[in-house]
Amino acid sequence: KDKGGDLGWFSRGRMEMEFEDAAFALKNVGDISDIVKTSYGYHIIKLTGRKPHHTPTLDEVKDQVREDYIKDETNKRFSDWYKTVHDQADIVIKLPEVEAYLTEQQDLDKGIAALKEVRDEGTSSDPYISYYLGRAYESKMSQAEQEKKSLEDKEDQTDADKQKIADLEKEIADYKQKALDAYMAALNEVDPDEDFLNRILTLNPDSVTALYIYGKLLAERGDYLGADMRFHQAMDKDPNYVPAYVGSGDMAVKEKVYDAAIKQYSKALELKPNDFSVMGKLASVYLITDKLDDADKLLQEMAKIDPEDTQLIIYQGDLAYKRLVKAIAERDAIKKKGDLTADDQARLTQLNKEIDALYARALDRYQTASNKTGSLDVLIKLGKLYLAYGKLDDAQSSFEQVVRRSPYKVEAYAGLGDTLLAKGDKDGAIQNYRTAFDRAFDKDLKRQIGEKLVDLVPDDISVRYKLAQVYADQYMWSAAIKQYAAILARNPDSIDSYLGIAEAYKWKTEYDTGIDYLDKGLAHAKSDADRIKLYEKLVELDQAKVGADKPLEQKGLDALFALGKLYLAQGDKDKAKDALEKLAKYDPSYKTDEVNALIVQAGGTVQTPSQTVESPQTPSEVLTPAQPETEVQTSSNGE
Repeated sequence: KDKGGDLGWFSRGRMEMEFEDAAFALKNVGDISDIVKTSYGYHIIKLTGRKPHHTPTLDEVKDQVREDYIKDETNKRFSDWYKTVHDQADIVIKLPEVEAYLTEQQDLDKGIAALKEVRDEGTSSDPYISYYLGRAYESKMSQAEQEKKSLEDKEDQTDADKQKIADLEKEIADYKQKALDAYMAALNEVDPDEDFLNRILTLNPDSVTALYIYGKLLAERGDYLGADMRFHQAMDKDPNYVPAYVGSGDMAVKEKVYDAAIKQYSKALELKPNDFSVMGKLASVYLITDKLDDADKLLQEMAKIDPEDTQLIIYQGDLAYKRLVKAIAERDAIKKKGDLTADDQARLTQLNKEIDALYARALDRYQTASNKTGSLDVLIKLGKLYLAYGKLDDAQSSFEQVVRRSPYKVEAYAGLGDTLLAKGDKDGAIQNYRTAFDRAFDKDLKRQIGEKLVDLVPDDISVRYKLAQVYADQYMWSAAIKQYAAILARNPDSIDSYLGIAEAYKWKTEYDTGIDYLDKGLAHAKSDADRIKLYEKLVELDQAKVGADKPLEQKGLDALFALGKLYLAQGDKDKAKDALEKLAKYDPSYKTDEVNALIVQAGGTVQTPSQTVESPQTPSEVLTPAQPETEVQTSSNGE
């Protein structure tokens, strides 16, 4: 959801089968599926792009082929030299794991015995001993499987053969279990990679431990969708496996799908009541989503378990701070009424008492946590508390302490900007907002700071453009359009803004409006490089409008023609040929003589009724059939 449902490019084997079947059944860009049910819920899929599988030509891979050949030949020569030296040397092996490995290469059974001895006696510090042992058992399993297959393939099986097959089946099962046991032991000793985890899952697809660790591995790489898929698979295999629910909740938090996070953490607590760590995760989400009563109840339960826990103390401060902010907002709203009733006055009196009490509670909790940890993040929370309560000097002091100690704490700069603005120092606020905006990585925080900056410096085009890009990154297309339009109103020569607004209208499927902006941009383009960017984007929008591989409309055809000439002018014959050949394919009657002449100029060939016209410099070409389309790009709305 944080990406507007966009899933990017993917090929078969990446998503769940039901999702893939529905996605690959869509034929044209813009097509929308029926409702699709998967283990994640229900989805509606829109096809936003499709590209063909590409088999590289020899010209494209010849450098890599040469490099691979040199590498292989180098390795071969080194191996030959090493073998010669090795055969002439007297070698004494002192590392038990190496001796076991070499024994295994000569005799698998003896190698297994040697590896077990090394493992059981603890004579090696190598954490992969259990893994090596698992591989050896797998080798034994493979040998037994091959022998079994040979016997099964015999046309006339004897009773002895049948008995041997039965014995081999038992051996295979035994080796498989021993391999799994060794691998599972290795999981506690090493950091596994995908190959290792897939090896376990091949032997036992129901291994929830391997699925869970696989999910953690993908999460560390930032593949939250893939990680959550593994966690769900683990839950499906074992509905009582608590770590999978926690992992799935963590992924939901990463993607800011907080309802899903609450659901998963709550399920984990249902299975494992009073798990302090999970209680903290759930309390954090309650605070983020302003479910303050739920957070309060949970924090009280946590306080019964460990009242001195630092994170609990911080959460208690957060709860008081959030309630303080709500009370201040209500108080200020009442004050704005003007003529206050007796009830209003009574409520104000009550609110002022609540505000003072909440401030004192939050201050106590944050100062306690700060004294225990010295955390800069807690110091930032203190600054925000002071600011909300109106203690501007204390707020400024807190934020400045953080900036002095860590110049990349974005929230400190943003808080300092808020404080200086409240003090009437607009220039100081702008300076700190700019620093925060430039250094922010969190998209939501960057957006919030950018919006404040635009309000303060509405004519700063560079800030507006960066903010528009932040909106685009979050798929907030209407907001991005507003910023691009504001830039163009101030600077009609901003080519990047024409491209940006066209992209936004493409995602809103308002293709004609986007194309109109590109036309306007062409009137302001001052270089061929800018014209090429605008024409390329125009072709992209027109293609999206009509559908993949369908003939372009007139403006798209005109853009291809213009691109062909511009590419030639820049000496890029390959791009020129591609554009012009596509134009001839889409509309053979479009300026036929001119297009054909340009294709030949670009090094291509053209067919005429009586002959084939070739560029004399063009080498012979091998035409291959089009490969099947194997990748699609979709967006999905699902719950």
